[in-house]
Amino acid sequence: MRTGTVVKRGVAAMAVAAVLCVCVGPAAGTSRTWTGATTTSWFNTANWSPTGTPASSDHLVVLSGSPTTGSIISADGGGSITFDGPTAVGTFTSGMIVGDTGQGRLDILNAADVSNSYGHIADDFGSTGLATVSGAGSTWANSDVLKVGDAGTGSLTIGDGGVVSALNGYIGDDSGSSGEVTVSGVGSTWTNAGTLYAAREGDGVLTITDGGKVTNGEGYIGTVSGSRGEATVSGVGSTWLNSSLLHVGSDGWGTLDVIFGGQASSASGKIGSGSGSGGVVNVRGPGSTWTNSGFLTVGAEGSGC
Repeated sequence: MRTGTVVKRGVAAMAVAAVLCVCVGPAAGTSRTWTGATTTSWFNTANWSPTGTPASSDHLVVLSGSPTTGSIISADGGGSITFDGPTAVGTFTSGMIVGDTGQGRLDILNAADVSNSYGHIADDFGSTGLATVSGAGSTWANSDVLKVGDAGTGSLTIGDGGVVSALNGYIGDDSGSSGEVTVSGVGSTWTNAGTLYAAREGDGVLTITDGGKVTNGEGYIGTVSGSRGEATVSGVGSTWLNSSLLHVGSDGWGTLDVIFGGQASSASGKIGSGSGSGGVVNVRGPGSTWTNSGFLTVGAEGSGC
């Protein structure tokens, strides 16, 4: 059994596409604001101003009210969905797709509350999706999986006390996909009841900074062969809590940087565990720690340092 702090200095981290450009441009969709004049049904034309069936390419804004539906909600083709304010509450029993085959955007702001089954950001190949959950009390609850970069290029920003939850989290899910998640600021959290994959088959970047917090069961950085993942925990109060194993380069390539007082913890750790894999861990700066309550294996079948 091994517990302690792992410190590596002067190790060059592998190249990972840490900056993902997700551009969601204007579209020809209609701008509509929720009124809830007739029912709580999202697709009831009378509940929107101007009246009409909300399309995925529209720019839809909910400032107050509690829309519901059992159908999939989608922002696509340059469309956007915004929930803004403490009385904006969306309850959807099916999925939320942000960028299906094209471009889409989701904003949950200023204590708004949205819940749904699964969440997909950049669902299909060639799609782009951008989601932001910002402000104390702002919540996005996914009772099933949350995928950031399912097959396309996706980005999720959780800031200023925003809260996101999911069953399992995926950043860069399919081969050829890319995903980026940033959790920034005190009170900003991403909680996964199960596993978190930073690069499952694609490229994935997880950044926890300025007091942000991420929790999950098992954690992976660079999961399958060909994947490339990077996770950074930076700044005092920034934490990544893995209640089970943390794999840095499982069968892919992974880098973990814990810097400037950031803290990571796991039940046990593996660096470069699979054949052909590679893992690099850097722990730098006063107060920076990666604590394993169990074992730590470096380069079992792959390359680890």
